[in-house]
Amino acid sequence: MEQENLFKKFYRKLVRIGVVKAMLLAAICGLAAVFGCAIVTIPFYLPVKTILLIVLGAFAGVFAFAVPILYFTLFKPTKRDMDREIDKLGLEERVITMHELEGSNSYLALCQREDAKKKLGSVKTSDLKYKISKTSLLALCIAFALSLSMTGISSLVSVKYAESLQNQQGEDPEVPEKDPEYVTIKYLAEEGMGHIEGQAEQVILKGSDAQSVLAVPEEGFIFVKWSDDYIYAERWDWNVLEDIEVEAIFIPQMEGGGNEGNPGDEGGSGGNSQPGGDEGSGGDDEGGEGGNGSGEENGGQGTGSGSEDGGDEGQENPGEGQTGGSEIEDPNGVAGTGGKSNDNTVIDGQTDYKTAIDENSEEDLENDDSIPDELKDLIKRYLENLRH
Repeated sequence: MEQENLFKKFYRKLVRIGVVKAMLLAAICGLAAVFGCAIVTIPFYLPVKTILLIVLGAFAGVFAFAVPILYFTLFKPTKRDMDREIDKLGLEERVITMHELEGSNSYLALCQREDAKKKLGSVKTSDLKYKISKTSLLALCIAFALSLSMTGISSLVSVKYAESLQNQQGEDPEVPEKDPEYVTIKYLAEEGMGHIEGQAEQVILKGSDAQSVLAVPEEGFIFVKWSDDYIYAERWDWNVLEDIEVEAIFIPQMEGGGNEGNPGDEGGSGGNSQPGGDEGSGGDDEGGEGGNGSGEENGGQGTGSGSEDGGDEGQENPGEGQTGGSEIEDPNGVAGTGGKSNDNTVIDGQTDYKTAIDENSEEDLENDDSIPDELKDLIKRYLENLRH
């Protein structure tokens, strides 16, 4: 019993020695990990505190992982290891031989066990020393020096990089916070002539886009353009950098028939240049009322001619049209075609103003890829109305 207790003490001592050896080798592995992490952190210019946390974490993780693995694979003592270490204390392989003859009851085995027991009484557990090889100590010192120096280099590079940034940007540069800037957009339309469909007044962030609006004419009016010469009724402004105020421009829409003539010396004013009067009636001193004709005796401002008693078409006298004081005679003696009619549809005596707008606008419309197809259809219908 006393012998078994002695063997247990020796074994526990050998276990402690094995743990120390495993920790020594694990420390070398941890320092190697520190060296590698320090090299990796150099190009990232990390703060010094972050570098230290990384290398310390690497060392702790590798050390904690390596100690049990190294102990159970390399340094855990066996019973034979214990016998060998005890015999090195001067027992000259008596313990190993005793355990080999443990199952034998021969006289030689009994004598050998008695002799081994006597020698064990003179051995103490304190005689077992913690022996660490010089190679292990040298490896530990080299790993420590390399890891420490590389960590210092990485930290120094980080500090120099931070100083260079401060020199370029100044000491603690303060970037003032700017309040957001807003712009106001107003879309106007004269009351009674048209209105704005959509949000007529908008307040948006500077540089952002406004909501689209549509200029809608009232009955009897047509849209011409915006005050900034934008020709399409629907508009949306984007990337607005300053306040905008624009007005939709509308004009009265003239019908095909003429206005009623005024009695007296002024005569009736005609509509479009068309022969004959529709309601011609008159006397000695009055010009006839003609939808498209003009008074005969005193000369109207229209472009056709009418008889004294009225009729469908002027026959007796050649038509004389006046436009702002100038006379243009019709060589055929029928309704006048020269000059400028009251709705400004003739711009050169030959070209219809509506047709000119229609052709040019449709050509521009087809070539403009920025306009949606739905809006193009709307504009085409609008131009079709102008033509009729």
